Amino acid sequence: MPVTELSDPQIVWDPSAQRFYYSVLDVNRYGFAFGYSKTATPSSSADFCKYILDFGYGRSFSLPDYPKLAVTNDFVLIGSNIFVLASLYNGSDVDWLSKPTDPNCPASIGPGGVFSALKNADGSLTSTPVPAVNADPSSVGWVVGDQDVSTTDGTDLSLFKVTRDPSTGYAVMGPATSIPVTAYSVPADVPQPGTSAVLDTLDGRLEHAVAAYDPRLGQTAVWTAHTVFGGAGAEDRWYEIGTAGTPSLAQSGSVSSSSLFTWNGAIAPDRADDGAGTTLGGSNMVMGFNTGSSSAFSAIQMVSKRGAGGQSSWVLVKQSNGPNVDFSCTAGTSGNVCRWGDYSGAMPDPLPAAGGRVWLSGEWNLPETDGSATVWQTWDWEATP
Repeated sequence: MPVTELSDPQIVWDPSAQRFYYSVLDVNRYGFAFGYSKTATPSSSADFCKYILDFGYGRSFSLPDYPKLAVTNDFVLIGSNIFVLASLYNGSDVDWLSKPTDPNCPASIGPGGVFSALKNADGSLTSTPVPAVNADPSSVGWVVGDQDVSTTDGTDLSLFKVTRDPSTGYAVMGPATSIPVTAYSVPADVPQPGTSAVLDTLDGRLEHAVAAYDPRLGQTAVWTAHTVFGGAGAEDRWYEIGTAGTPSLAQSGSVSSSSLFTWNGAIAPDRADDGAGTTLGGSNMVMGFNTGSSSAFSAIQMVSKRGAGGQSSWVLVKQSNGPNVDFSCTAGTSGNVCRWGDYSGAMPDPLPAAGGRVWLSGEWNLPETDGSATVWQTWDWEATP
């Protein structure tokens, strides 16, 4: 396809179709570059079917920003925040597409549609809807979102259920279920040693979600996390939401310190499901996150938790050895905020033979002080709870 401005890549493994699906924000087209692998073992670009998805955003010059991808047995789901002319917020949507699986790459795919301007149970707009990536084959899709905390504290998360209408074959989304949680607000940005430039911790949005069967609960649960105000100024809070009956909070926790800011977290259970009937685990979790302060450069760390046991001590994964003052910020300007990755990921290894492991991704940085280069780096690792 023609080269254009691309951002926010997402790729997921589908345990039901036994193939990979990807989406990438196509900024110039106001849509998505989308595709799927022809087999379970792609080795080159030629092993993928490739398409451009619009969902009508181009007609209104609306950018579907911060896209998050998941799939069910029936559908592809993409959650995004909608900005008219890439600047004016116009609510948040979940796009759906009948899931294509044909390895011959048909000329057209669909049908599809949009659940537009999602609302919380109180009628307020849902912020940043995140479809949960299914670790088990499932005909149900779960979407989590939270409240806009730019002007007031949030007290709930929202959970939406997506199913297939048997008469039309189209996706159906139910109303938001409120999940009461401890009040949360916008986190403080992270100071760095040797510079007044600070690192962006975002706005309290949920960043990633995984849906998986938890044998301890006897039901499918949705795991998610966000960065909120707390600790030294920013802390990560995580949640496990049970979905049986009326969804409710099964457990929650936090990664917090009085001396270190924590942010950019992603959590996943150790659920392994090969899609052929062999399963393992699902009650244990691993969470990766960033840390930093005015006396400590950014780092990637992790914690884990087994069943009803306590959360582990922090484990250092990767340490940056200098400040991050890149092209997106200017050193020495008080209050200047430097961009930081909002793409942390966590997903269980689907093979039970692996013994219940979780793959994670996080950001660290090379040292940079004059704003002349891009110094963002990604670190991928595997961990056992």
